[in-house]
Amino acid sequence: MLVSQIAREIDAEADVSGSSARYDLAVEELVYRCAQEALANVRKHAQARTIAVTFVEDDDALRVDVRDDGCGFDVEMVHSRPDAALHFGLDTMIERIRAAGGEAKIESEVGAGTSVSFTVPIAAPRPSALGRGERM
Repeated sequence: MLVSQIAREIDAEADVSGSSARYDLAVEELVYRCAQEALANVRKHAQARTIAVTFVEDDDALRVDVRDDGCGFDVEMVHSRPDAALHFGLDTMIERIRAAGGEAKIESEVGAGTSVSFTVPIAAPRPSALGRGERM
């Protein structure tokens, strides 16, 4: 599981909670890739002690929150710095979500961690696939 692997790599605690339903393959891949990007940033930059990933099905959408208690950053400063174009992982993630009709939000405070939240529209969920393979 991706969250557990990253937590082991950075010696952090991990918590994954929420929906275990299966969704359309395109939705699942979008959610996985976006969570993967958020978690890669936790591994590279956050110096976190805890990582929490939550999945919540809400009406016709799936909301995902990736939170850490790491060092945080100034979101506005990161987007306005001269080399910002060279660091486009989060921007690409946000564009993928918007292209799918979803929304994304990044909140962070220096010294207080970071939260990457996104919501993507879903088709009707398929039955739970516990045991069919690994999820986050």
